[in-house]
Amino acid sequence: MSYHLAGQARRLRECYHRAEGLAGAYYQGEKFVAALHRLRGEAGLRMARKVQPFFWSDAPLLDVWLCAECAREAGLAARARELGAA
Repeated sequence: MSYHLAGQARRLRECYHRAEGLAGAYYQGEKFVAALHRLRGEAGLRMARKVQPFFWSDAPLLDVWLCAECAREAGLAARARELGAA
């Protein structure tokens, strides 16, 4: 899935809870990868497995949708942003 933002193609990845219709928000791919790095060992691996796969080098081109639970688990709940916001 992709969309264009300010002339730049962006790709979307989602946690598996999106299909369940839960509320959530989009996070910049780079912020998601940084959050994974802050998690310890197995916790980081579990969190990464909850999101559709992508190459981490593509993180600057991605937005990651996380439900509220996954955002809290990743430590991103306070950093939510709307798509299209600068």
